[in-house]
Amino acid sequence: MLNRSRPWVKAPLLLFKRPGVAIALATATMVAVLPAAGTPLLLSASQSASMQQQFDDRCDEVSGFEARTMLLGDMSLTNDGTVATRVLSGSTPEEVAALADKVEAEIADIDGIGPIERTLTLGSLESSEDAPNYYLTDPSGQRERAFVVYRDGVLDHIEPLSGDSGDGVWIPDDLKISAEAGDAVTVSTSSMKAYTDQQMVLDEDGNMVPIKVEDTFAPGAEAVDVDMPVAGTYRTLNRNESASKDWCYLQDMLQYDAMPELTWYPTVMVDEENFWTLAGQWDAEVVVILRYDLAGVPAVDEAGKIASELSDAVEAVQVDAVATYPVQVDESVTAHASLPRFFDRATLIGDTLRVPVSVVSTAAVLIGLCIVAAGAVLWVRRRRVELAVLIGRGVSPSMVGVKGALEALPAVLFGGAVGYALCQYSTRFWAPSAVLDRTASLWALLFTASVLVAALLTMGVASSRSAARFAEPAPAGRRRLVGRLPWELVPAGFAVVAWFLMDDSTIVTAGEAADRIGQVEQLPGRVFLVPLLAAATFAMLVARAARWWWGRTRREPKQFSGFIAAARIRRDRAASAVMLAAITVPTALAGYAIVASASVGATIDAQARSEIGAEMVVDFDEATPILDEIAAVGTATPVTRIDNLSLNRIQVSVLYVDVATFVQASDTADLLAEADVTELLGRPGSDGAIPVVAGGSDLLTDGIGTLKLPGSTEAEVDVAVVSDLPGKRRGHPVVLISDEYLPAELSRVNAHQWWISTSEVATVSAIVDGEYPEAGIRLAGERYTGSPKQALVGSMDYLLWVSLLTAVVVVVGILLRLESRSAANRRAFVMMRRMGLRGRVHWLALLREIGSLLIVGVTCGVATAAVLVAVMGADFDVDAIRAPGTVLSMPNQSVAWLIAAILITVLASAWLAHSRIAAAKPSEVLRDTG
Repeated sequence: MLNRSRPWVKAPLLLFKRPGVAIALATATMVAVLPAAGTPLLLSASQSASMQQQFDDRCDEVSGFEARTMLLGDMSLTNDGTVATRVLSGSTPEEVAALADKVEAEIADIDGIGPIERTLTLGSLESSEDAPNYYLTDPSGQRERAFVVYRDGVLDHIEPLSGDSGDGVWIPDDLKISAEAGDAVTVSTSSMKAYTDQQMVLDEDGNMVPIKVEDTFAPGAEAVDVDMPVAGTYRTLNRNESASKDWCYLQDMLQYDAMPELTWYPTVMVDEENFWTLAGQWDAEVVVILRYDLAGVPAVDEAGKIASELSDAVEAVQVDAVATYPVQVDESVTAHASLPRFFDRATLIGDTLRVPVSVVSTAAVLIGLCIVAAGAVLWVRRRRVELAVLIGRGVSPSMVGVKGALEALPAVLFGGAVGYALCQYSTRFWAPSAVLDRTASLWALLFTASVLVAALLTMGVASSRSAARFAEPAPAGRRRLVGRLPWELVPAGFAVVAWFLMDDSTIVTAGEAADRIGQVEQLPGRVFLVPLLAAATFAMLVARAARWWWGRTRREPKQFSGFIAAARIRRDRAASAVMLAAITVPTALAGYAIVASASVGATIDAQARSEIGAEMVVDFDEATPILDEIAAVGTATPVTRIDNLSLNRIQVSVLYVDVATFVQASDTADLLAEADVTELLGRPGSDGAIPVVAGGSDLLTDGIGTLKLPGSTEAEVDVAVVSDLPGKRRGHPVVLISDEYLPAELSRVNAHQWWISTSEVATVSAIVDGEYPEAGIRLAGERYTGSPKQALVGSMDYLLWVSLLTAVVVVVGILLRLESRSAANRRAFVMMRRMGLRGRVHWLALLREIGSLLIVGVTCGVATAAVLVAVMGADFDVDAIRAPGTVLSMPNQSVAWLIAAILITVLASAWLAHSRIAAAKPSEVLRDTG
């Protein structure tokens, strides 16, 4: 009597009798789980990377909270009826303490906020163009103007060159006075003096009467010269590597890293006692900056909570009327915290990546589920005798589906667990940051569970549908009708709709115009969705064409191995066509993703090079010969740059260049494909004019023109106009002139530069830092770091990663194909071996069978990728107005790896299949019912 429960109770153990099917299902589930679990991890890591990048690129102060205000002197007026006395007093340390207590009360409960750090300066909050009002005089009488600053723990933020940690004044090494550690200097100011005046005031009767007003100073409020010792010298902020991080929040006040057209005033650091001796004077303007740093970079979810609390604190401090403070201040306290803006920008980047990442992940999950469905069909084929008996005993196809899902359960769970663990472990390698918020792993687990449920449902439905033919085979006419329907038009139609309806914008902004958190540049969504649909369309067309081709009557191959391979391919044309499509889709997506990812990066790099001039630009204050060590690892050219000149009344930047090396070092191939700059610069000028090359504006014209040089000097030039030139500043055109025409004396030069083209950027940077530590270095590779283009390469890299992951489908497909016909191939091999078939011929037949499908599939996939790149290439450039446009790049190394992977897959698959088949014995194959 049939125990109806046994087929279902024993189901979870039965699949292990078919290891090929179990491995295929586990692998397909892993392929589906990896992108599903990776989606929330990637989004969280991208947001964390944005947070970290913004922290790294900015000052320490913006990681926490900052409040700044200005303390002014006070005056009190007494009137005895005949004389009004005005008492003038300056700021005091007690006022700063009261202000600090008030601000600290607002942020006391915010987690992770560090202790207060005070920075006090003498000067206006808006002094970017105002000269400081203080002077240092050395013992010889030499006098120089400088900013005066006090900062808590100042020695931790400067680079001392001489001296000790004693009290006094730290002077920068570019302050042009003769003073060393231990010398005495005098700090003075041109402060207002007391005076006597006559003013009109109201008397007791309300009448305006004249009265004498006399000024008098409170103790310490009168302007006096202050003598203080020199504690030591430090490297000036303009040449201190850490200054860009430790002092950039004072850049607007101290003119740190000032533009060349502004005057640079050094900054002296004084101790607190001497600072208040100067700040206590009546007309001293004391800027108070209170800073609270975060303990570290928080995860995104934690950053959101802290950002909300900081925003509330900022609002509370700014709306509180300054009149409530026990100090006299200028207008109000300005509070600032950049963490809320960092968090908003990180959120914006996550939102920008969510659509393309979700599209790519969904496609990868569907591909994995398709392989699960193929595994279900194979399972029905291998178990057809048992399933036919069950259905003949009254078991419905739906219950067969339940049995299939139960048998697949161990393999699906194992593949899901491996996929989830591999995704969590590999995050450190493929994700842009290892910092994840607490909910990311939870979402990854939920997505994994969802995919597992979907895989089991797919297994059950596919096996049920496949087994239904044992109960009631579908009419032949309906099968032919279904096969003839143009299913290719479905994804093709969706691709056309996506192309026209999806937003093609490349810039995403957030916030109102007055409070914008920034912008993020993104690739249009159709760059990701349209190729997926198009690849599916092409694959289906290839499969249909292959089935038609294999069904034709044709001449049989002369070699017996070819005859066996062709017979096996034609024997099951549907399965062979599906295999061909399964090879075409991953190859097309991988090829497209490889080229697209490389092209997006190459386009950004080319735009960065065109902006700064070359792969690497080094700035000097005076002309400097190029080092031989640099010439050994790259190509360098000297450039003398002068900005804000006029060519025929058009503002331009003039570059005097070495004609022999400029083109090679400046990497202008992308910009100047249609012009030979070397030839144009070397041509003789008309009527004795200087030959020049100009580019970057439609207003420029060929012919004789007038170039106005510094010092009201004019030169007649013969202009040859090209489309564009590298090294533009603020969008102004560039004019190239041979350095043989460089005047001996110029009243103004913006920079003496080296333009360097090299692949050894780190090596060259180390050489320059070692020889010229004061030189400024700009790298094209860092031009867009942390910029709106930050999210571009990340999204394309994810597409590449998932595309290569789906290539596992090819291996699984080959495994399923070989497994589906293993029993028949074993029986055929035993018979042919008795007829004299040699093992080498059979191995060659397998090689030709698998290899032909792989070669045709890969060829069709590469052709599809080429078409996709040609159609979508224009969208790889999100900044169409910036030269040089889309730069297509073909990474040869990736192509070599792809070819090697194909060869290894073919050889290994043929060898493994032949080994299993060749080991067959007649007694075994007679009992094999699969």
